[in-house]
Amino acid sequence: MRCFTPCRLRLQVKEREGFPGGDSSERLEIVRSGSSLIFAGENVAQMDVKLVQKNFVQYKAFKDKPKVSELDKGVNAANAVAAMSEVMNDIQAEQTGGMRTEDESRYLVRIKRLLSASASEWSGEVIGPPALFSTKTVDVLTAGKAIYVFDKTNKKLWESKLAYPVGPEMLMDSSWMEEAEASRSPCVEREQTLYFFDQGVLTAFDLASGNVRWRLTTVGISAIHFDDNALKNGMKSGRFDNSPPGVFFNGDPGFPGNAGAYTRWTNFSPRVGLAWDVTGDGRTSLRASGGTFYDFPNTHYLVSLSSSAPWNPRYTLTGDVNFENPWGNTPGGDPFPMPTGKDVARNVPWPLFATVTAMNYDIKNMEVAQWNLSLQRQIGNDWLVSASYLGTETSHMWTLQQMNPAVFMGSAACAIAGVQYPTCSTTSNNDQRRRLNLAYPQYGKYYGDVPRIAAEGNASYNALLVSVQRRAARGVTLNANYTWSHCISDHPQPQQTAFGTTGNVGWTNGDRRSDRGNCSQSSTDRRHLFNLSAVAATPGFANPALRVVASNWRFSPILKILAGEAMTIVTTLDRALTGVFIPGVGSGTGTVAGQRVNQVLGDPYGDGTPGNFLSSAAFASPALGTFGNAGTGSIKGPGSWQFDLSVSRTFQIREMKGLEFRAEAFNVTNSFNMNNPTTDFNSNLFGKVTSAKDPRIMQFALKYLF
Repeated sequence: MRCFTPCRLRLQVKEREGFPGGDSSERLEIVRSGSSLIFAGENVAQMDVKLVQKNFVQYKAFKDKPKVSELDKGVNAANAVAAMSEVMNDIQAEQTGGMRTEDESRYLVRIKRLLSASASEWSGEVIGPPALFSTKTVDVLTAGKAIYVFDKTNKKLWESKLAYPVGPEMLMDSSWMEEAEASRSPCVEREQTLYFFDQGVLTAFDLASGNVRWRLTTVGISAIHFDDNALKNGMKSGRFDNSPPGVFFNGDPGFPGNAGAYTRWTNFSPRVGLAWDVTGDGRTSLRASGGTFYDFPNTHYLVSLSSSAPWNPRYTLTGDVNFENPWGNTPGGDPFPMPTGKDVARNVPWPLFATVTAMNYDIKNMEVAQWNLSLQRQIGNDWLVSASYLGTETSHMWTLQQMNPAVFMGSAACAIAGVQYPTCSTTSNNDQRRRLNLAYPQYGKYYGDVPRIAAEGNASYNALLVSVQRRAARGVTLNANYTWSHCISDHPQPQQTAFGTTGNVGWTNGDRRSDRGNCSQSSTDRRHLFNLSAVAATPGFANPALRVVASNWRFSPILKILAGEAMTIVTTLDRALTGVFIPGVGSGTGTVAGQRVNQVLGDPYGDGTPGNFLSSAAFASPALGTFGNAGTGSIKGPGSWQFDLSVSRTFQIREMKGLEFRAEAFNVTNSFNMNNPTTDFNSNLFGKVTSAKDPRIMQFALKYLF
């Protein structure tokens, strides 16, 4: 007989007893006493079970069945487990006449190893029918909701709890026992993590500590889809009574499952590489490679899908609010406490000008194409020089397009929806001037910010990398490289998010190409970069005095020279009067959310000192209702350089003992290196450098070796 881990063989069953479930035609079987074998790697584990106290407990499918089903509320991250429990109980109710029976009997369990004389024996009492499973490095004992993890010598490492008891199909199907189907095991071990699937919930345990890293239910998280044409035609969702036309949720016809997007089976990622010995003597090589890759975006993009309407209803009070009775003018009075998350009802009110994040059904994964070409030459026995071209092209980066910006309607007096405004366009009436409110007055008032997750961002990176290496020879090792590169993107905010209450973000003027420029955030455009590192050791001198003072010292210098990084000059005021900002622009300490300004002088720099790095006269605020002409990432910050050095030596005390001395200095020259200046044009610190990189830092250490 051959078994693959995990594998179980039923040896014998001394006594079996049946107990009625909810339906007299069905009976639950338990093993009152018996033995099982588990082929656990190179060993065999035997589990002996003895029933100590029988205890079967019957529960109603729902102790107090809720008036509103969790499924009707909309399944999301907050109520996924509760919805799963409801579904499972409903299934049990149909199968057992409204009752479910759980085995909470006490069992005495003993586990021993048959092929290891040194392994200890473990025994203990558990609540619920026990089962033993084997993975690569551990064995797992389950009983009810409890989980016990042992190493291969029967030493208990830890115990924890599952979300649900292990399914009875894992424990009581005698045919499975006989056939030893490894595929039915509920657990698997991967890279120091134990994954356990218990009736619809996948739990990841840290294998070393037993701590729960995460739990994931098979119930999907709610997503939202906005359709401008559906709003125009008055088509609405069936999920919520008060949702306006144009917005749809999982469960609606045509909505792709719970994910809100189609699975893309056509994502194909080929890779290729080649190498050529140019001269045939192994000293000159030409190498080339390329490939495509797919990636997922930052999960912050998905936060707003469950934190905005209708999952997180909110109220905004404007105008003359009486603080003694702030809800006096609100229909229905004080709405608090109000249900949120999993408790949101089908008839939840839909607030005016609610933030709605939209995601298209056919959204694509970010795709990255990378390629390189490298020429390498060995010079002599110790030197290697190389020149490489590196290229990267990124497409379908997830960005945010604002679908419902405020429309600039001039500065004269006007009437909107019968309301007179002495100045037609101001920040105080952004909601009234929104595109959807003007186009569809009946329903547009229910839409505020509508940032659409759009997989339309692009970026490119091209670089020349030249390097020189000297292998360790005669006590000296050297490595130097210089990179000349350029990064361009029309996605200036790679950490862009749209939370439920801060959705006023998106492309400038609704056109992502208008934001195209030098990369100026986490993918910073830095044109020049030079690095030099070396290790030099003094020789062992023959002269006794020199040998004591100067032998075997190791000097390790590091030199780094960097050009300034790209920055974007912005104003935090809504000069365009659209209510839309680009978040995360600027750079370094000047990173803010704002709109780009006008650059009115060709030279934007001051005298380069901390108090006048940028000239405020070179920039101006855009006229109201217009967008600035300053390019994204068009300004370069201050460059910097740093020289670090470490000195060390090991003094031999005896044959097997020594004392290592180490001294390290960072920024040895104590040079003043500025951080980026403030890039908010509305700040009184604009253009000024308010912080610097670290000064000289020195540290010393002694290590005793034995």
